[in-house]
Amino acid sequence: MTPDKFLKHLQAHAASFAKAVGVRRPYMNLKTYLAYKQRGTDTLKAHAKELASLIEDDPDIEEAPS
Repeated sequence: MTPDKFLKHLQAHAASFAKAVGVRRPYMNLKTYLAYKQRGTDTLKAHAKELASLIEDDPDIEEAPS
């Protein structure tokens, strides 16, 4: 099985599993996806100082190159 086919199979399986257990998608189209993405970005920005201090406190975390 090629990597592309495997990924499609995995996505289909995850989608059917989520549907079976009743998990709702947080977005249904591009407009709602962009709103969902913005909420996540806003949350990260609101907690940026806290996240930065967690990174500074953990010596095992390496910063990604800029």
